[in-house]
Amino acid sequence: MRDSAGVTIVESIEGLWAEGEGWTISGEPALTIGVDEGPEEYSLFQVRAALQLPDGRIVIANNGSDELRYYDSSGTFLYSVGNDGYGPGEFKMMWGMWLVSDTLVISDWGQDRVSVFSADGVYGRTAMLHREPGSFAPTAVGAFSDGSLLGSTHVVDPQTTSDEGFHFSRTYASYVRYSRDGAALDSLGVFLFTEGVSETLETETNPQLNRASSRTIMAFAPFGRVGQTIAAGDFLYHGSGDTYEIQVFSKDGALQRIIRRPMPNSPVTEGDKELFRDDWLEDGGDWARRRVHELEYPETKPAYGGVKVDALGNVWVAEYTIRSKDRGGNWTVFDTDGQMLGIVEVPRGGGITDIGDDYLIGVWRTELDVEQVRLYRLFKNRG
Repeated sequence: MRDSAGVTIVESIEGLWAEGEGWTISGEPALTIGVDEGPEEYSLFQVRAALQLPDGRIVIANNGSDELRYYDSSGTFLYSVGNDGYGPGEFKMMWGMWLVSDTLVISDWGQDRVSVFSADGVYGRTAMLHREPGSFAPTAVGAFSDGSLLGSTHVVDPQTTSDEGFHFSRTYASYVRYSRDGAALDSLGVFLFTEGVSETLETETNPQLNRASSRTIMAFAPFGRVGQTIAAGDFLYHGSGDTYEIQVFSKDGALQRIIRRPMPNSPVTEGDKELFRDDWLEDGGDWARRRVHELEYPETKPAYGGVKVDALGNVWVAEYTIRSKDRGGNWTVFDTDGQMLGIVEVPRGGGITDIGDDYLIGVWRTELDVEQVRLYRLFKNRG
């Protein structure tokens, strides 16, 4: 741990947990919501978030039905609120949900609006994020402990894109902190969003406009870096995956801490390429089959996969996996000072949405590709 111009840099070679210490996840979920076949209220589709309320109830942002669904601590359905639309208490495309004190904040992708509900699901108000004239609509992607919001607007680096052909692009997003009412407060920076490949295809001539219409097909680049930008507590966390490093900013954008593990990124092997191509062809259809031989592969994989911050401020960093169905596995945990504690093994195939002091919630899929929200117990053996 050292100081560099007022920024604390923490480098961890090994974890602090001694033998006999560490955190573990229960072998089986303590709670499962979601069925292959059954009542509609237990059929989940496009779950954007799931979290536990202080009284033990579970609330799920189910984008497929444009509603918030409430379940008791045993997983029994209680009620739902919301529906499809642009009006008060309605959702068009749920993107995220965050619990701030005793309120729920839900964002719509590309709609520059957030809806605020009580923890019980009573609609309170709608806030519109400030939008500069001529710019893209910002989307709320997080919330700080004081209720201010993290919003992002996509930008593209013109040096890595082309208007024609099949090409690679490195896409960025501009991040701004907004007040509860949507006023812009602080510009927090421009960070990596994702690396992708795309192609613009002409379709058919529009007789009214007397020109050909077009559509753009986009996909993740092979072993592409995906930016992780998170609002949690009073801090903003960002990592690009270029190297094993997480930057921690104050909510007004000042860099406070850098968390590092000095280890090289794993090389991309021929076996890795074959595995990626198999998934690419399975998911991409005719376009993927035409373009699979034009893919270019980097020499190394991203340094890590996802990043999460738990309720206590510990930073969880997932190992990188090629296929989404393999995600999970080993998560490296860093404490609030940025020191590595150790590794926690999480059931594979799920996406974590909420980590408390003694539980972990995420979305997994059954063998029939049906979504399930599962809660696992988190045990902390302190020796």
